[in-house]
Amino acid sequence: MGAIPNCIARQRIGESGTPLLIGPIPGYLLCGPMKFWVLALGAAIVLAPLAIVLSQSGTDFFDDRRADAAASHSVGGQRESTLAEITRNYVSRGRAVTPAMRNAQSHAPVAALNAELERLGLKWRVASTNGMSAETYEIS
Repeated sequence: MGAIPNCIARQRIGESGTPLLIGPIPGYLLCGPMKFWVLALGAAIVLAPLAIVLSQSGTDFFDDRRADAAASHSVGGQRESTLAEITRNYVSRGRAVTPAMRNAQSHAPVAALNAELERLGLKWRVASTNGMSAETYEIS
């Protein structure tokens, strides 16, 4: 094996003169230019599974939040948010609530939505709903 590099020769253990071992990595690999590559490879081996798990489990969550944020800044996104809030209030008041409304799969009735939009002073109304989508129009 030849001569042990200086950085390891100073770190001999006990009387046996055995070179330093760090886990399964012989100490001489942690000297000089090899040190960076050995440590980088070790970090990659340890962190790769974590990166894979996080990228697989978190993708949908982050994409949905970005889409929600983008939608909330558009006119349609703001209207959908308003209708969802009106529906939540309608459900909380306990009127004629369907299971679909309770599970956020359907808006409140069109008449109730339009009455609340008028009360809020908004210049648009709902023509029809289908599940959580709604057709809206402007009023003057």
